[in-house]
Amino acid sequence: MIFKGRGVIVDACLIESAMSPMIMGAIMAENYGLNPNLANAMVSIGIPISFLTIAFWYYITTLF
Repeated sequence: MIFKGRGVIVDACLIESAMSPMIMGAIMAENYGLNPNLANAMVSIGIPISFLTIAFWYYITTLF
């Protein structure tokens, strides 16, 4: 699919890239006072959206 790559490794990389946002980044933003409300909001919005993107990319990887 990507550069004619096939197999479990390519599929796993695509699914991993569609997963939820960086939780550790939000924790570090809170620890250092770097607008923790925004960081937590982005994580809270990103996790439900990632369910859709994981399903989409899983469908794409099984299609090809």
